[in-house]
Amino acid sequence: MANTPYPESYYAASANAVPPRPALQDDVETDVCVIGAGYTGLSSALFLLESFR
Repeated sequence: MANTPYPESYYAASANAVPPRPALQDDVETDVCVIGAGYTGLSSALFLLESFR
């Protein structure tokens, strides 16, 4: 297995590498910003999406 910070698991063995993304060059204005994609972040994003359509 590759040298990763993840313990040995199916996810670590099958996950694709995340391509590098450039840093933001300008300010971004938004009403909401969800940080993270764990259970809480995904639940919050889904709630906001469904509530404010």
